[in-house]
Amino acid sequence: MFLCTQMANAQLSVGISIGGIGYHPKVDPNSKYYKWKLDKKGKFVAYSSLSFIVSYRFNDYVGIKLNHTHIFHDCVGRR
Repeated sequence: MFLCTQMANAQLSVGISIGGIGYHPKVDPNSKYYKWKLDKKGKFVAYSSLSFIVSYRFNDYVGIKLNHTHIFHDCVGRR
């Protein structure tokens, strides 16, 4: 039987994210048209997107992250 006592740390990670939530900090008179609003005032809205994320950690404190997002529909439902 082989027993490995050292922990393996992943420095490179790759991910895919589908969809998202956005925040509108200012009052918007067009919020009544938001199809995918999550609250009554339309401050939090959902949108359909596809994100590709790649991150690399140099050490415990320093790393880099690349994020590329394709938004298919905005909060009103337009392309």
